[in-house]
Amino acid sequence: MKALLILPTLLVITACEAPNSATRTTANGSTEIKLQNNQNCWDNRCMRYHAYNGTFSIPGRYSVNAPAGAIQSDGYISVAAFQQAYTRASRASYNGRENR
Repeated sequence: MKALLILPTLLVITACEAPNSATRTTANGSTEIKLQNNQNCWDNRCMRYHAYNGTFSIPGRYSVNAPAGAIQSDGYISVAAFQQAYTRASRASYNGRENR
């Protein structure tokens, strides 16, 4: 009986896995994420990148600025800076427009 409950739960969890954005490895071995003008994901954390003004947002929350100097001129960001931007975006105030 427990197997009947566990199997659907596992299927739902694996189906919700978000694909990571494109990456590259730098000369020192660190990973950088290619930012696209829209949805960007890393380690199952997704947010929108707005290239016009260099901000990040999570649906239903206000946009936040990227960490200073985090976005490189060729559109890549380090994993640590991406995680910092995600933390900032997840702490942003709600804008009251969750259902756009």
